[in-house]
Amino acid sequence: MVSASVGCAPHLTTTGETGEPYVWVAPTNSWETNEVPEELRAQGYTKGDVPDDFRGLDQFGDEFSLWQFYGDIVVVDISTMWCAPCQDLAEGVEETWLHYKDLGVKYITVMPENFDYETPTTEDLVSWAEAFGITAPIIADPDRWSDNLVTGSAYPRVLILDREMQIAVPNVIPLTDPQIREEIDSLL
Repeated sequence: MVSASVGCAPHLTTTGETGEPYVWVAPTNSWETNEVPEELRAQGYTKGDVPDDFRGLDQFGDEFSLWQFYGDIVVVDISTMWCAPCQDLAEGVEETWLHYKDLGVKYITVMPENFDYETPTTEDLVSWAEAFGITAPIIADPDRWSDNLVTGSAYPRVLILDREMQIAVPNVIPLTDPQIREEIDSLL
């Protein structure tokens, strides 16, 4: 188990513009990569919008792209290492990932901060994966892409993207593994 500090308030910043022309290039990593339509454009961060392509390094030190999972349902879990509720949620990630993996559902954990409120290193991501037995992608967020989605005062935040990369569920509530599974089931 990873130890936790008290509190889960985010440090918010502003990032990127949406709607600009974007030429998507597939990253080199070990995760499945689907074809991305040339006309796919970021629109925003509310229900029905296509969010900006998120890029970061995974727990293997390889570049990852959110859009490489176009065509799949994508669960985006935004957690920090210091957040106790994030650690509680992490306990069910592997089971959910394995249950839905063959149904075209991907589960990614986006990590904007480690225990020192800094961008997680690859070693931090490996530590998280090992502590919770997670084989799904865990991605560092150095550009703070996730700040566009964390509008409340607490982590974790879970949203679900449909197969067209649109935000289908902007905020899973209550934030439990059974509720995440219910929301996934509603999109299958």
